Amino acid sequence: MIAKSCRVRVGIATGSVCSGIIGADDTRLEQTVIGDVVNLAARLCSHDSNYDVLLCGNTAMVAGEMMDSNSDGHVKLVKLLNHEIKFKNHVVDVFTIHSSMYQ
Repeated sequence: MIAKSCRVRVGIATGSVCSGIIGADDTRLEQTVIGDVVNLAARLCSHDSNYDVLLCGNTAMVAGEMMDSNSDGHVKLVKLLNHEIKFKNHVVDVFTIHSSMYQ
């Protein structure tokens, strides 16, 4: 059997979304979410980088607070220099997760 690798990118953004069942009739209904934060997460996910998990600034702030109070120091959030996402009329800082356990 030949082993194949699979790379997955994850973009995480925090904010308000509209969630619901959208469609024309009973045959074309699907559950989905829409909103600016969904578009931002998609941009993070498709951002050209060598990192697998990317977070926007406000998500990193919340995650960092939770990690500071619950972490043993092996996992850190790192701001990626020269990695910014143009979103609407401003630039969003990009962070990634770094673990000292998997170097």
